[in-house]
Amino acid sequence: MASKTRAPSYLKQRGLGWYVQLAVPREHQAAVGQKVLLRSLQTRDRVEANRRKHAAIAELQALIASAVARAPNPSLSDTPEGLLELATRAREGIEAGTEDPDQAEAGFDAAVEDFLDDQAAHLGRDDEGNPRLPPEALSKVRRGYKVLSGSLSRTLAKRTEAYLEESAGHLTAQTVDEKRRHLAAFLDWFGSDREPLEVSRKVAGTYVADVVQKRTRKGPDGAPVPLSASARQKEVGTLRTFFAWLSARGSIDANPFDRLTVRESGRGKAPRRRPWSSEELGTVLHGIAPNDPVWALTVLGAYTGMRREEVGELEVSNIDGDGLRITQGKTPAAIRRVPIHPAIAPLVAQLAATSTDGFLIPGLLRGGPDSKRSWYVGKRFGRVIRQLGVTDRALDFHALRGTVITQMEGAGVPESTIQLIVGHKRQGMTFGVYSAGVGDDAKREAVRAVSYGRALDSFVRKVGRKVVVRPSAKARGSK
Repeated sequence: MASKTRAPSYLKQRGLGWYVQLAVPREHQAAVGQKVLLRSLQTRDRVEANRRKHAAIAELQALIASAVARAPNPSLSDTPEGLLELATRAREGIEAGTEDPDQAEAGFDAAVEDFLDDQAAHLGRDDEGNPRLPPEALSKVRRGYKVLSGSLSRTLAKRTEAYLEESAGHLTAQTVDEKRRHLAAFLDWFGSDREPLEVSRKVAGTYVADVVQKRTRKGPDGAPVPLSASARQKEVGTLRTFFAWLSARGSIDANPFDRLTVRESGRGKAPRRRPWSSEELGTVLHGIAPNDPVWALTVLGAYTGMRREEVGELEVSNIDGDGLRITQGKTPAAIRRVPIHPAIAPLVAQLAATSTDGFLIPGLLRGGPDSKRSWYVGKRFGRVIRQLGVTDRALDFHALRGTVITQMEGAGVPESTIQLIVGHKRQGMTFGVYSAGVGDDAKREAVRAVSYGRALDSFVRKVGRKVVVRPSAKARGSK
């Protein structure tokens, strides 16, 4: 009796059709995502299948080589993190239609089996024969299966990006960048590939107490000092807002960061900022060349109480008689008209007459996440005043705004009038909703209450008549 003819090597018959079956070498299985590759030869004839198999085998071998070349780490199954990456790639292939779900699952099963065998060899097995995996490693393997099945498509990392993308529509780039840093710090600590539902109240409390509460910054002498309570609270606020956004979209049932706050030290401490004295401001204004943009920036801030960027964005067209119109700002209250102080009236007129680009302080370079005109000149302000001997960290440009407010308050100017001038939201139903505000005469009188002494006020008035701002140097890297 003649022996039965065996099917040629690599060939596999399924039903009536013929396939090529190629085993993937174990060292490449993680990169390919499968143990075995199949390719239909589109024929029921064994002779024809044998003829076509060579081209099919070459294609499958090329596919393996390509997968290995693309893989940043061919041994993804060596670690729990690698298994998660492998599951993510397989899921992306399934969603793109380039991977068969059954083959992807078989490949991932094989990778997990290899990982568990390796771990058992190093860590041993428990009474039930399972490898003694650390809880975190076991959790990541389980998440890998969720990723592969598509049930973990909304990880914290993906939801964070969706939140930031949505926030970019109504927040400044600088604020979005700050939120991104806060959220990235939490994801690095907790795990970006985990689900929002895994963030419990206990997890949130532990993060605030053990991480946020202990944040430090570099002090003047280079030694670490505790980060301010307001900065720490801002980080907690970012997390609270993000999880509130998740709750509103049904991703979680309750906000784990709700009502969490940082502890404020009970010890007395110096305020973060304080008003400038006439002597300190005089040191700066006498020490800076009047044609330096920092001089005009400082004077305008010291006599108007404007925010730094409000001064930087002032255009000649914003001059409205004896006032300066602010047409945009952080809040609706920032849109206002500020009377021009008599001491800076000559400077404002001279700046308008000599402007070369339509801005009151011409030639400022834009910079920072939001392309602010005051970005570089504001940084120079900080360096210059320290070089001139004003080393108190409670004194910066924003402290000039507080100085104007303090002087008007000391002169008995009503709080609601001060709020109108500096662009703060007026408090209460009466002032905030029904009142249109005091007239220009009252605001002019309030601004005249600001003074740094007769000598310095006269110096500003005299020098301001002759100022011609020298354009800023090019930013680093500019040609």
